Formats: sequence, C-alpha cells, structure tokens
Amino acid sequence: MTRLLLQGGTVVTPELVIPDGWVLVQDDLILAVGLESRPAASDVDEVVQLAGGYLLPGFIDLHVHGGGGSNFDDGVAAIETGLAVHRRHGTTRSMVSLITNPIAQLIPAI
Repeated sequence: MTRLLLQGGTVVTPELVIPDGWVLVQDDLILAVGLESRPAASDVDEVVQLAGGYLLPGFIDLHVHGGGGSNFDDGVAAIETGLAVHRRHGTTRSMVSLITNPIAQLIPAI
C-alpha cells in the first residue's frame, strides 16, 4: 500500500474549492481532502508538490469515437491507443462509441 500526499495547489471538490489544499491517496483510493491538519510527510510514502496548480476530479467523456489518430471501430489496438491518449489528458473514464454502420460492420467492432 502506497500513501501519496498531493499538496500546495488549489483542490477542487464537488462541494468546495480549497486554496492551498491537500489530498491523501492510498493506492487508488482518496483517503482524505483538506486544508488544515495536513498529514505529516513522515506518514506518507511520497509527497507531490502541486506548485500552485489545480487538482480537479477526472473528466468522464460520455461520447468518443477515438483518439491519437485511431478510430474505435478498428478493433482492440485502436481502442487501447485512443484511450491512452485520452488518459494522458485527464479523461478518467470513456464511453467508447462506434460510428453508425450497417450491422455487418458493427458486429466485428463490438
């Protein structure tokens, strides 16, 4: 289990915007978010300084056909390529969409 402390930036949550906030993460789970009572560096495995930047929830894209020059209709490798591009730019979840085609073309893509 790795504990990561992100600090020194503006943290945006669904309820608050926290200037000079912090987020404590363990593996893939957010354990705590705050402004005061920041965890001590000795209680975490790694500290990431946000350098005055913003930390926001990930973007969920509900309609996407590809990315990075790939088209999701072109199979697994194209889907992996497109999703990797979206992940690098902050999209945390994607609803993969196929182009409207005749059923004979859609079935192999599915």
